[in-house]
Amino acid sequence: MANRNWKPWVHLSDPQDALERLMDTGTGLDRAGKAYVWTPPADVFEDESGLVFRIELPGVPLEHVQVEVRQGALNIRGERPFPGGDVAYHALELTYGPFSRSFMLPSDAAQESVSAVLKDGILTLTVQRRGGTQRRIEPE
Repeated sequence: MANRNWKPWVHLSDPQDALERLMDTGTGLDRAGKAYVWTPPADVFEDESGLVFRIELPGVPLEHVQVEVRQGALNIRGERPFPGGDVAYHALELTYGPFSRSFMLPSDAAQESVSAVLKDGILTLTVQRRGGTQRRIEPE
């Protein structure tokens, strides 16, 4: 039976942050030039290995990524460093600076079982479910 109470997309950040992301200039700066935390895109699905979270992080070194589970939430934080250098940019569409992404975990997630792999710019996090039963998640 599907866990209908689990909503991984519950966004845990301030609504003002969401508004700033809508106004994103692509640089990690808002229109006033003030730095903010950006949100990398993610896929969430379930397969035989458990719950899988895939987050796009191209150009982010492994040592700049932090993953933790706290109070039933999977939290991913880090920073994509600005390449800098003595260059004159003609376009700046990639997002740099600090990022953050959080997902609520279902109640039967084995929070101690999180595994993480960063490969080819994709961070893949896998969380097993207690009891080892595979579940089908029905869309609402």
